[in-house]
Amino acid sequence: MLGYALLGAGWLVMKCDGELREWARQRIPWLAIAVMIVLLWAFGAALVNRAQIGVELAGRAWGLVFPVLSLLTMAGIFLGVHWRYDSMPFAMTVGFFIAAFLTLAVLFWPYIIAESTRKLVGILFELQDLGAKDLKGISGRVRAWAALSPRSIVQRNDIMGEITKTRDSEFCRWVDALYDEI
Repeated sequence: MLGYALLGAGWLVMKCDGELREWARQRIPWLAIAVMIVLLWAFGAALVNRAQIGVELAGRAWGLVFPVLSLLTMAGIFLGVHWRYDSMPFAMTVGFFIAAFLTLAVLFWPYIIAESTRKLVGILFELQDLGAKDLKGISGRVRAWAALSPRSIVQRNDIMGEITKTRDSEFCRWVDALYDEI
């Protein structure tokens, strides 16, 4: 709710004039502070409840880019209000939420990959089948996978070669069957 209110206030500042713009501009700093408190609490809770995440995050320094971007975009929100750049609070809020969601994705990487995602990235990573899991927000058990490590180029090429051979042979059989019918 707070995030939507912050986005809405930024939108009003960007699109409106007069008293409504000023009313929204006055609320942006308070909403931004509230959003930061909630997300910092969630970030801390994730690190405390899953101590392994913090250990693995330390091994993935590239993942710290997203929390830093979150802080920079939050600073941009405050600067946009202070400097009275009307479109900056909204744009920085959008950037903040993108960076915040990417931070959450990095925190939980590589723990759960859905079956549909496995089909897309299975060629790129060594995966471990975690079996059926109960996941929040999803009714029923879902088959999940963990990404262990990136595959080497040679492994990827071997897999792609097998896929291509299989696809080509199936295609050839389909074309042969089509010609047999004609």
